[in-house]
Amino acid sequence: MKLVYFGFRPQTSDSVKEQTYRQVGCWSGVEAVGSFDADAPEEAVRRTAVLRLAPDTDAAAISRRLEDLPSVEYASEPGDRFLVR
Repeated sequence: MKLVYFGFRPQTSDSVKEQTYRQVGCWSGVEAVGSFDADAPEEAVRRTAVLRLAPDTDAAAISRRLEDLPSVEYASEPGDRFLVR
C-alpha cells in the first residue's frame, strides 16, 4: 500500500480542508483521502491528512502536486519500514 501524508497550514478552515479532500480525491491514482486523526489532542496531528494511492501511482509526483495547493504546508511519503528480528 502506498501512502502520502500531508499537512494543512495552521490557518486552514475545516471547509477548505473538506474542499481539498474532495479535489484531491478525484486525482488519478488516489484511492482514498482523509484526516489522519481529526480528534487528536495535538494541533499538528489534527492538521495531518493521508492519501492511499494505487500501487502504480507516482507518490513523489502526487506529493509535489499537493505542495502546489495553497492550503497545504508539506507533503511526504513515509519511509520504508523493515522488521528487525
